[in-house]
Amino acid sequence: MAARQVQYDARFKRSAILMAEEIENSAVARRLDVVETTIRGWRLQREALFKSEPGRQGFRRPRWRRHTELEKKVAEFVIEQRNRLLGVNVELIQWKARDVAREMGIPRENFKASRGWAQKFI
Repeated sequence: MAARQVQYDARFKRSAILMAEEIENSAVARRLDVVETTIRGWRLQREALFKSEPGRQGFRRPRWRRHTELEKKVAEFVIEQRNRLLGVNVELIQWKARDVAREMGIPRENFKASRGWAQKFI
């Protein structure tokens, strides 16, 4: 069975980096029960880790949203429906998103309102 993937916060990574600067990466990896390549990766991210908040966990690229205005309009629609005590499901969100995209002149090739997009939107 494969080991479960674990996310470590910046505080833990900082301490691992400082230890690795004093002793070698492999010894730190054994002591902290982490793979050595992970320690090397953290050392490459040293500057970002020491600038960040201690509790921060993710250091991947941020999600860039292409259609923020469209998402705002769909969010307003969802809030309006919920205020009227009407149910909102994934299909309705997809339908409204496609409708708003059509109104805004966004080509269908650039925005599909897929089921995955709608589930993340919720």
